[in-house]
Amino acid sequence: MTDIDQRLEILYDLLVDNFGALETEVKDLISKPKKIKNTNKFASLLSALKNSTFINPLLLTISLSDKGDSWLTDFLYAAINLLDESSVNDEFDIPENLINKLQIWVLDNTGEIAWKSANLLKFYESEAAEKIQLKKLEERGDFFFDICRMHIRPFEI
Repeated sequence: MTDIDQRLEILYDLLVDNFGALETEVKDLISKPKKIKNTNKFASLLSALKNSTFINPLLLTISLSDKGDSWLTDFLYAAINLLDESSVNDEFDIPENLINKLQIWVLDNTGEIAWKSANLLKFYESEAAEKIQLKKLEERGDFFFDICRMHIRPFEI
């Protein structure tokens, strides 16, 4: 058996014959991010799998995280990518405190955590999400806020 044949056999075994077991193990890993040595590669793997069943565990783990967790931005990246690839018919459980955490990370921070949180927030169609987004734009005090203010007025600013 050639090296390529061996790799194909392994992939077939994981992705076809035993995908349910693989999926369960991946979900378990999502809930225990401190066990993952390279969360960047793990997040890229999740994104490449394009399986929306990983979204709920990611959102739950993100909602339980703290701003300083080393894996947080990688998990935000994976969640954003999976949500972007998901079907409009897919429904997801939004953990109770997730919107509050995203609000804090968007409004009280700059850099990677703020922009990834803002990207994740764009998937939630709610008045709370819109208020957070407009408040961040207002804080910037720039041309884009003025344009948004003229065109989007779902509530009083």
